[in-house]
Amino acid sequence: MYETRLSRTNFETGLAQALRHYARPDRLVGNPLLDSRLISTGISVDTDPLEQVAVLRSLLAQQVDALAAAPKTVIYRDVLAATYLCPATSQPAAARSLGLAYGSYRRYLTDARKLLSARLWMAELDQSERILMQKVSGN
Repeated sequence: MYETRLSRTNFETGLAQALRHYARPDRLVGNPLLDSRLISTGISVDTDPLEQVAVLRSLLAQQVDALAAAPKTVIYRDVLAATYLCPATSQPAAARSLGLAYGSYRRYLTDARKLLSARLWMAELDQSERILMQKVSGN
């Protein structure tokens, strides 16, 4: 098993909080994901917390946008963007803006969060593996 800083549960909790507070960067200070390898690798320990938050927000936006690469996952990008990145006033409003029934919107949102979480967790493990390999090889 690779060395990770966060358990999967803490990672998922941090992701849920980061999405919920994406539009409020001040509320992302102290988010558990800031201690993940995805964020902490490549930035110094004394990096300003708001700069760390900017890195987190950028990562989330990039990963959500990446869902548009495949036709089957474009809807997931759209639902996540309308809910978190450029949030509508309410979830029913987000559903309407996407032309979806509210039940369909909720189902897509649940699936989109699961997919995003799985992709980010795999990237976290991959980053941990790279660090471990560097330690083993002495670089």
